[in-house]
Amino acid sequence: MVINWSEHPGLTEDLLDLKRDSWGASYIAKILSERYNLPITGHKVRNRLSLLREQGQEKVQREEEEKQRTFQDAYREFNRWINRPEPLFTPPKARENGKEKWVIIADPHNPFCDMEALAKIIKEEKDTNGVIVAGDTLDFYSLSRFPKEKDVLLQDEIEDGTAFLQVLAENFPKVYVISDNHSKRAMRYFSERIPMGLMFLVNYNVLELACAGIPNIELVKNEHTLQSGEIAYTSHFLQLGDAVIGHAETSSKIDMRAVKNFEDWLLEWRDFLNLAPWRVVMQAHVHKAGVVYTRGGYAMRMELGCLIKAEGVTYALRGDTKYPPPTLGYTVLVQENGKTDFKETRFIPLCQ
Repeated sequence: MVINWSEHPGLTEDLLDLKRDSWGASYIAKILSERYNLPITGHKVRNRLSLLREQGQEKVQREEEEKQRTFQDAYREFNRWINRPEPLFTPPKARENGKEKWVIIADPHNPFCDMEALAKIIKEEKDTNGVIVAGDTLDFYSLSRFPKEKDVLLQDEIEDGTAFLQVLAENFPKVYVISDNHSKRAMRYFSERIPMGLMFLVNYNVLELACAGIPNIELVKNEHTLQSGEIAYTSHFLQLGDAVIGHAETSSKIDMRAVKNFEDWLLEWRDFLNLAPWRVVMQAHVHKAGVVYTRGGYAMRMELGCLIKAEGVTYALRGDTKYPPPTLGYTVLVQENGKTDFKETRFIPLCQ
């Protein structure tokens, strides 16, 4: 039986992982055969590894050619690919008086974003300084290893996600976009399988291309001057005043444990990254919502819910009890001179 490795998501990645662990071809074949229910032999493993080595040389050559291309070249190709015209609009003005007010939308997972909920947010939250998309702007469902229940084209996913960002940009003065684990999923997938015509998806972050050309959208990239004088970058959180909003890769069945894990990470890294002090930590990613006050009521942790429709979380209905139902809603962050107002900062549920 001939095995088409590309038809089995994750098969090549698992092969390479086992090879990196220095396992022999026969043992690798045994593991993969059991894992994927395929008649994989040691001979087929050796042939596949040989082919991957040859492709690796071709990939190096392609990467050198792609380095000669500019970001603007990639941006134009990206727009042609998703049929996006150049954005032409005037962003609304930010509120000028009183406290700053930010809307936080977590985990829209386009193309599964609840657009009715988004319309409610836009209608209710006109007078703001802007909106923060706290990760998972795009789901990349077409690239997922989960069993799929529908056909979703990658091009359609990215087109929907880009349109979502433009809708926000047209209705809010400023849009911050935080990076996430789903974008990493895409980068891993693209780097191994992408055809030459779509190499711009490898060389540049898809979110970066989606945000480009829209003047009031900023893809978060924090620059940290380390104590050694070196420069380091992070993109999975944003600090506004005394509040840190993040999409850390941590989750838990225990309520509010994920945001605690995120704050523990911040505490561990604060000196190394020279982080500014904070009183509020907000965590996306878990699709749950909640608030807890710490330090005797002088600090606060929040989990931010999500804006994903039920059809986007069908993976949670297959018997694995670690996934809770999603909490639909958004968060309003209110600050004065960088200090968060605990009385006005709140999660607003949209599930009723």
